[in-house]
Order: sequence, then C-alpha cells, then structure tokens
Amino acid sequence: MNTLTSYHYCIQPSLVDSCDTNNGWADVENKCYRHFDQQLSWEAARTSCRQLNGDLIVITSGTVVNILQDTFVNITTSFWIGLRDQNGANNLADYRWTDGASLTIYTNWASGQPSNTNQRCVTADPQWSWFDESCTQLASYMCQKNQAVVNIVNRATITQQENQRTGNVAVQLSENVIANNVSVTCRVSNAASDITNLVFGTILIPPGSNSGSLSYSISSPGQAATITCSAQSIGGTQFLSNTSVGLTGSIRVVKAARADFCSDVVVVPVTGAGTARIDLSGSVADNPVVITCNTVSSNTAQVTFVQQNVAIGIRIASISYTVSSQDLGDAYVICTAQSSNAGTQFLTATSASRNATFRIQLAALSLIPTYNNMYRSNLTLYLTVNIPIPSAEFAAIFTCCISNYSETGNQDLATCTNQIASSIVQANGTLATVSLSQSTIAFQSGEYFKTLNVITSPAIDQTWKQLFSITCSSGSSTTNPRYGGLNATAYINLDLSPIVPENITTGSILTNVNPAFTDIAPCPCNLQVNFCDPNCCCDSDCTASDIATFTTCLRPFVVRPLEHDCRAIWPDKQDYEALMCVAVDNNPLLGFFYSIRSAVTSVSSFNTLVTASRAIYSYRESELQSFSGQVTNTVSYQYGIPIVLDISGGLSGYLALPSQIIGGCTKRGLVRYLINSNSHCTQLISNSLCTPTSTWSAVQYLMSRSLSFPPCPISDAVKKLFTGAIVASATVNYYCLNDISPYITNGQSATNNNPANLRRCNFDDGRTRPPTPLLDSTSSLCNNVVTKVDYKIYWNGPEIDRIIADVIMGSVPLTSSSTSRRKSTLTQQFSVQFIHNTTVLPMVSYSGNPGYLKKYPVLFAINQIGGGSSNSIVSTGAYLRRWSPSSNGLCDSSSRVDVTFGNDEISGCTLSLSIADFQDCAALRDRVKILLDGSISADYVGKRGNSSDTLNNDWLSIIKEDPVYTNNLTSNPSVISGSCSEIPAALNVTFLTAQVRTAPIGKLEWEIVGAQIRYNLEDWDFICGTGGAYGCSSQVNDTTSPTSNSTSATLTFSSRFKPFIVKVFTTFIEVPAIQQTNEPLSAERDREISKKCCSDILYPFSLTNFDRLARDRALGFMMMLILLLIGGVAITKPWI
Repeated sequence: MNTLTSYHYCIQPSLVDSCDTNNGWADVENKCYRHFDQQLSWEAARTSCRQLNGDLIVITSGTVVNILQDTFVNITTSFWIGLRDQNGANNLADYRWTDGASLTIYTNWASGQPSNTNQRCVTADPQWSWFDESCTQLASYMCQKNQAVVNIVNRATITQQENQRTGNVAVQLSENVIANNVSVTCRVSNAASDITNLVFGTILIPPGSNSGSLSYSISSPGQAATITCSAQSIGGTQFLSNTSVGLTGSIRVVKAARADFCSDVVVVPVTGAGTARIDLSGSVADNPVVITCNTVSSNTAQVTFVQQNVAIGIRIASISYTVSSQDLGDAYVICTAQSSNAGTQFLTATSASRNATFRIQLAALSLIPTYNNMYRSNLTLYLTVNIPIPSAEFAAIFTCCISNYSETGNQDLATCTNQIASSIVQANGTLATVSLSQSTIAFQSGEYFKTLNVITSPAIDQTWKQLFSITCSSGSSTTNPRYGGLNATAYINLDLSPIVPENITTGSILTNVNPAFTDIAPCPCNLQVNFCDPNCCCDSDCTASDIATFTTCLRPFVVRPLEHDCRAIWPDKQDYEALMCVAVDNNPLLGFFYSIRSAVTSVSSFNTLVTASRAIYSYRESELQSFSGQVTNTVSYQYGIPIVLDISGGLSGYLALPSQIIGGCTKRGLVRYLINSNSHCTQLISNSLCTPTSTWSAVQYLMSRSLSFPPCPISDAVKKLFTGAIVASATVNYYCLNDISPYITNGQSATNNNPANLRRCNFDDGRTRPPTPLLDSTSSLCNNVVTKVDYKIYWNGPEIDRIIADVIMGSVPLTSSSTSRRKSTLTQQFSVQFIHNTTVLPMVSYSGNPGYLKKYPVLFAINQIGGGSSNSIVSTGAYLRRWSPSSNGLCDSSSRVDVTFGNDEISGCTLSLSIADFQDCAALRDRVKILLDGSISADYVGKRGNSSDTLNNDWLSIIKEDPVYTNNLTSNPSVISGSCSEIPAALNVTFLTAQVRTAPIGKLEWEIVGAQIRYNLEDWDFICGTGGAYGCSSQVNDTTSPTSNSTSATLTFSSRFKPFIVKVFTTFIEVPAIQQTNEPLSAERDREISKKCCSDILYPFSLTNFDRLARDRALGFMMMLILLLIGGVAITKPWI
C-alpha cells in the first residue's frame, strides 16, 4: 500500500504590518511580495516593480516558495519572475537574477526546461515551476521589495561644539511616499550619563518625496550618541514606526572651547610689565578671538591686562599685563574668550578659565659653599640670588659680617656689622687678622651672584684653628622690596699652619721598573693587597699554613679551550700557529636535508608519485639553533627597543608601566617594541598613594593629545619611529567601576580581576583630562584610583601606527574592615599587547610560514586575465570548500567551509528531487554538476602556507578532470522513468604532500606538490513503490498536484520528493621527498694538548678530533698533506 506524505507549512504572522498588507503586499522572511494580474511584457513588468521601489521576484530558497504558494493561493496563470538569460545561448550558466546573482543551489525548472534559445525570460506557473518564454510575451508578474525604512544619510560621526546648541540631521526614506504623509522622528538609542544628549523634532514628508532634515537641540555634551530614526505613515501602513528603523548615524557634542592658564600660579615682577601664556582648547577657526582677563580678587597686588586678539589657526597666545603695586600680596585672575563676527567657537559665557594666582616672585639668598675648610690665607665665597635683578627694578643691597662661632648662638643680624672677625698675636709680635674683603654688596640689573673673599693677613708663623660664621642680610631698608628681609649664613673652619720648607736631601729616588725586562706581575692570581687569595700559591701574603689548606694552585694562565682555533688570540700565540690552526665552521652542509620537490603537472606523474614508496631516510638535528640579534639601526623600531615618547618642549622619554621585579614592583618598567607583557603590582592601601604623582593617578599613564580640558599641559605621545617628530595617535578609554572589591584583598589573592560591571566614566568625553586621586575625608575614600591599564599598540613594519588604551578606575576605601586583622592591599594590573595593523595593509592570512600547518586552510588562487595577453594569479575570491550540512541536511540551506590541510574528510548534503527531475537525465546531470562546481573557484593551489600572489612559483596548477559520460544523451531513453545513470554525485579532491626542507639547515616543512579534482559518477533511481521496487511508469501524471478534495484514485508523484546525497571527498596523500647527498664537516672538540710545535703541526690530523669524517678519509687526507709537505721541501731544498 502506497503512503502519500503531505507537507504542511505554518506561517508565523508578523506582530506588526511592515509591508502594507492592506494593499496586497505579503511579509515573508523580512521582504515584501505582491502579485499583479496585469498582463505585461518582462521589461514592462520590471519597470512597474521599480516604480513601487522594488523589482521582479528573486527566488533563492524552496522554503520561501512553499510559504508564497500558501500565501498567494489565487494565482491561476503563469507570471514573470526576475530571472533572465543574459546571452541567449540557452546555457544555465548565463542565467542571472535581477539582483545580479547567478543560479547556484536552488532551481525549479519544469521538465525539459529551458528549451529555446529565443526564449530568454522566465515565468513560473501556479505550481511555481519555471519555463523559459519570449520576453515580449504578456503575463502577470510578482514584485519583491525590502521593507520600508528611514535611513540617516551621513554615516560618519558628526562632531560639533556645545556652543552651537542646535543642528540638523538629513534622513532619506528607502522608497518614495505613495499616498499618506509620513512622520519621521529620531532619538538617541544608547542614552547614558556619558553619552551626548540630544532632543529631536519631527518632520512630515509628503507623497512623492523621500527625504528631509530633522533639527535637534543639545542638552549636554559627551561620547558619540547613536541616532536611530523611524517613520510612521499617517492613516496608512506604508511606513510603520516599529519596523522602519534603517541605517543609523552618530553625533558627538564636545565641550565648549575655553581659554586657560597653563599654570595655576603666574609669577610676576614687583612692578612693571610682563606677559602670561594663554592656551586655547582648540585652534581658532572661522573667526578671530578676543581674550579678556580681569582680576576677580586681590590681596594687595594690582594687575591690569590688555585685551589680546588671536588670529585664525593659533592655539597659544600671550596676554600682556602691568603690575602697578609693590605690595607682595596675590591677585586672582580669570580670562574669557569671545569669537568675533558673531562666531560661536568661543563664547564669553562658556570659555572662562580656572582661577590663576598672580604672585609677585620672592627672591632667596644663599652663601655658597655653606660650610668649608680654610687652609690658606684666602677663601672665596659666592653670594647668590635665585632671581636676577630685573632691568626695571632697583638694585638690591646686602650687608655682610664675620664673627666667631658660638654654640650659644650667633650674633643678632641687626648688630652683625663686623668686617674683621678675630685677630691673633704671633711669635714675632705681629698681629694676624681674619676679615671680609667687603661688608656691603650691591646687585645691579641682570646680576645673580657676587664674590665675597675671606682674608688672613699677614702670613702667620704658628698654628691657628678657629670656627667662624659669615652672615649676609638685606635688612628691611633695601630699595628693592622683592629682596627685602633675606639673609644667608656660611661657616668657615680656619686651619692654618706655618709653611716649613721641605729638606730634599733626606728623600729617596724611585726607580721605575721596565716591564720589558722585569715581570711586573709575577703572581697574576694575587688580586687583593694584604690578603691571602685562595689557591694562589705565589701570593706573598699567604703563609705556609695558608698554602697547606689550598685544594690546588692556580697556574699563571687559565686553560684556553679554543687555543688551536684560528679565531683565538692569545698573548703568547706563535706566528706559525696561523698556518696550522683549525678552522671551525657551522654551515648548511652539516647533516642530511631534503630539497624542494618539483611540481606535479600531469595525470601520469601524479599517479606515479601516488604509488611511490615512502622514503626510508630521516633526519634529526643534534643541536638547538638560536639567534641573538643586536640593534644596528636606531632610526626605526626593532624588536626589544624601548618605545620612545615625545615630550612637550622638544624632549624625549620612554613609555613605561609598573612591572614586577624581584621583591616588589618598579614604577617605571620600560615597554619594549613587539614584546607583550602582563604584570600586576600589589601595594598596601595608604593615604600617601592618594596623590597626583603616585601609580594610582591616571595622569601618570599615556593620555591622548586630543585632550583639551584643560588645554594644557600637552600630553606625552608615542613616536611613530624611534627617531623623528611624527607621533602615533592615541585613544584612551576610561571605565569606572561600581565595585572595586575584586582588586582589593585582605592578605589573600584577588578572586576576580576582570569585573563585568564596567561603564564609561562620566568625565570621559574624549576631550577632558582624567581627574587625579582625590581624598574624601567624609567617606574615607580615595576617588579616581587606577586599578587596571591595558595598552594595545598597533604596529606595521618598523613603526607604530596607533595606540588604544583602556584604563579602569574606581574608589578605594582607605580604612580596613573592622573584622580584618591584616592591612588591605590594592592589586593593579597592567598589560601591553602588540597587534599588527590591519588598516594600513590588508590582512594576509597564512596557513604556515613557510610550510603548511595541520588543520589550517589550504590556500587557493585563480587565474585573472589582464590587459592584452597578460594573466596574473590572485588569491582573492579563490576557494575550494566542502559541505557543512545544516540541521535539516538539505543542500539549499547548507553552507560550505574551507578545506584544511592534512584532514581527510567526507562531507555532503541532501538534494531533494521529485519524479519530474528524472524526466531529463542530461538536465539532472548539469544541475548536480553546477551544485558541486559551487564548491570550486580555484585554478591554483598554494604550494606552501605562505604563498604570495606576487610569486607565481608559489602556486601549483590544479589538475581538473571533467566527468566522462559513456552515454551522452540529451533525454532519458529508458522506457522506465525515474532512473538516470552517470550522475556526477561526488567531487574527489586529492592533494599530494611532502615534507621538504626549504633551507639547507631549516626544519622539515609540509608542502603540496600536486592537486587533482575529478568527479565520481553514480546511478540514481527514484524508488516509487515499496518493497524495493523502483522505476515509475512514464504514463503517470506528474504535472498535477494532489488536492485535499481530490477523489481520483490515481497516485501522482509531482509533490513527492526523495533524498539524494551529493558528496565532496578530500584526501591528503604523503609522497617521498628527494634525498640530498650529505657533506659532513668536522666538529670542534675543546682539548688541552701540549704546546710543542710538533704537536701543533699534527693536531689537525688527530683522528680523535673528527666526528663525522670517516677514519680512512681522515688518514688519506693526512697522508696527502704529508706528501705535499715532503715534495715541497724536496723542491725548495734539493739534496744535491
């Protein structure tokens, strides 16, 4: 008994009407479809669809067809679809859909179709089978279009300043408005505290139009806001707000530009004029800017300013001021900037600077040196001021005096006026004194030091030791108030003795030893004076009992392991050793290696190599190879070189991060080029770390130079090259933690160092500098503490392109838990990752370097035809893939994945066929072959894993064998339908691989030396009955689908499908490589031999010093040299 299987498809209704279903459109798989009964030609039908913002239907899935069949049940005639033969040759490969796609997996041709070269356009009948027809024939048609959406025109991020207050965003509908006005509105979809906040209006777009512009107002600046727009048809369903969101845009509002002082304190002269530096948060654009500064409060100093005009393109300006009071108090100043000509870049209301303190600079006085010994009759001291006398100010006058030092205290400065400190009566009756060269010193304009001499006179004839103090003071009556009230003190230790002439007759003459005749180092191991050096028997400091404890006696020279090496240099090396030394070399000829096998280009050579036996040779290296490179080029970055920073002011430094060292952490661990690192530093939580200069502060790490709030100081930047002035761009993202506990421990390790509760810090708008650690005494928290820093450095060749840094911050409690007996610690984490820049050059994915690696994709290329007769090999778009079946196993829903090296695999999918597909075996063959050919888009296979498009020798032609049919029929000749022979049901891909050595001493690498593609032919039978019966009578009606109300007892099969499997086999066969003859060399052995000349001569012939050279060859080599030596002597010194 035959069983008829029926298929039921359920359509999930859309929650919203997104395809204007009231006007006949149907929503299927996020696209809109409509059938039109009007009879038109193919071109006219397509034009009609385009006028509705769509096109003729494109069919790529049987699932969609089944749903459309159940949706459009009233179709009774054939209708145009969007498929057409481009060349009119009735070749399936020439058919294209209206979206440009070719026939790939899904087709639904009726039996015998396509049938006529003059019928280039395609219709579908009510059962959705395809027929080719003349393009001028009249038929109904089905249109397809995307759902109606509203798109933002400008896809780039729009950046504007807060001062502009308003803006506009252009929108465009995906199709023209047909009947009803469409209301369009926009919103910020990623709203958050650190995101730009905008308020949008609403616009109406009338019928016939498809674009408009929405205005918005700025509520607050921040990070870029993602903008989404939606549309709603008023009284219609063409556009629906829930489904009309299209392409998004982004708008970023930055803080208003402002002026600022680079220093919180500006030091000014006592009186006169000066200039102060003003930094703007951005270069002046569009309109000049006027800077105005005013004193907001003042203790005593009076400072007035002159307005400063700043031209376009300038960011740093100087503003002039005048100090009109000599009082020493502070003045507090604020500056604002205003763009001229009604410009909005700088506004007085939003550009005010921070309060800057204008402070009169106070001087300091010093006597240098502060303490000194005086052994002669004259000593010079220097009286210095830290600020040279300004040209507009009066002279500064200081009074100096000298006095005997007293432990009970020095003389009062007001009464210290002595120029002569002390005196002594000598044996000869004269009076000797200690005095200053002058008691009053005046500093004139531009001077900052004066000399002051301490003098003893006359010459003394007895010892005199005494301590003096010297004091200089400006007093309160000096004419320059900047230098008023200053004093400085120095101390002199006088130590004078009578001069006694030296009696040279009692001296001795030292005779220098000539090292050419006298051994000046008879005991080389005697390294310490007045100390017995261990095991140094010749050390004169060693007693007999010391020597008795020695384990050995060191010889004058240590053992020289490379004594007979030609490269060795020793002080006692003889001249003849240059002739008889041993040359040692490590060259590529050591050991066995394999050469590169030639490519396989023919079927015969391919089959011969497959059947060849595996090589019996093997190779194993006996030592590890290493390379230690040194930096020879300091212009470009090289591996291991520190990353250089450009510091404002023309200075340079090095990029550093805290890193672990033995016993703790260093604050400045250098970041080196191409060396990734991960480290952590743990410190006891302390109030002393809650400062701007500690490792807790974000300003101690890399910052972006785009930061302009405040506009100074200029942040350090990484240089692109090791030398030069060009810097790499840096983007720093700041994240704030809600819970910092994963980084805090109480004597135990942190359990979670990657918290998930991250959010962008509120201050992080890309322009504002990060805040420094701030102590909150109320909550005992240190806010703005850095817990983690990650640097991602993108590089390309010898230069750095850009840096992206992530800094995680939080608030640290400064008090430990009352239940904990241990002090809490904070663990900071730091990492550096170097990433090859994929934006400068396209990423090239290698499958090994140079040889293939197992389980990496095999590389393929195609032959691209160039201009004239030139062709080129390109890997872009080339592939050879296997099946990756979907959950239902059907080919139309399965995908394909790359073939990986070394993996033998069988993959396939199910092709669902009906009895109608077996009416034309030739068409079925073509259909299956096209399906398999979809896995191939390659003419060449890469020999190695790093094959390059620019090197043709890196690629190997793929041997392709087309299927050979013994029965080339255009139609099924069998009386019994449902049976087709020689169907190309499988694709057999075979790769020949070999292990070769690309360098003489390199390691073995995998290469592909041959590749072949051929088809496996199978006979397919459509089994109609049960019990193993096959074959279906050709008289069975195969064009009428069964209906639910059918009473016919005749069984039809058009709606019945049977599964047939198409397969792709990938096989890797290893073939032997070609053996290379070996050329062994001697290996060095460090040996200590006698230094006699005869031993040196015979050393190269010592058979024990050769590893790989055969004994007989070594002996023959030695005898040949002896024979040549004897012959040379006989010729040059004849016996007669």
